[in-house]
Amino acid sequence: MSPRVTRWSLILSSYDYELRYRPGKSIGAADALSRLPVKDDSACAEPMPPEVFMLEVEPHGPVPPKDIALATARDPILSKVRTWLMSGWPHKCPSADFAPFISKRDAFSLQRDCILFGSRVVIPSQPRQEMLRMLHRSHQGVVATKAIARSYMWWPGMASAIENMISHCSTCQSVRHLLLRKAN
Repeated sequence: MSPRVTRWSLILSSYDYELRYRPGKSIGAADALSRLPVKDDSACAEPMPPEVFMLEVEPHGPVPPKDIALATARDPILSKVRTWLMSGWPHKCPSADFAPFISKRDAFSLQRDCILFGSRVVIPSQPRQEMLRMLHRSHQGVVATKAIARSYMWWPGMASAIENMISHCSTCQSVRHLLLRKAN
């Protein structure tokens, strides 16, 4: 799937929508000037029961929500955060690993056993490398990669992980040097 279609898939997956059949006669005339009105309504038979068929190419984006939920349950930090989201946050921070979560506790929620930070999915440690590779497929540079990542996902240290990944990418570094030469 192209990066653009992947981005659309990720955007649409954050919405809870329902597809409903709507008969053409209730939509209105799409091109009224080229169609003649039906003179006899009795000629039209009872419409068939509405059915909607939808073909989903990749319904959940690069990593399905159930895989994120399983990785969240296995992650030692996120599993604890998930428990706190359901039963209440501790009064004191148990360790520095939990500080980014406790300081922003009001922004977190739980949906389908996945932790959300606002509208962004909190990525457990196990699939982070896969997510970084997916974000970096098109070699867009640090700023664009961070912007795309911040639209859909979050984890503590995500920005520095993106910077580190791009700084070690030979393709990005060779293009960067060419761009710097043109700018000077």
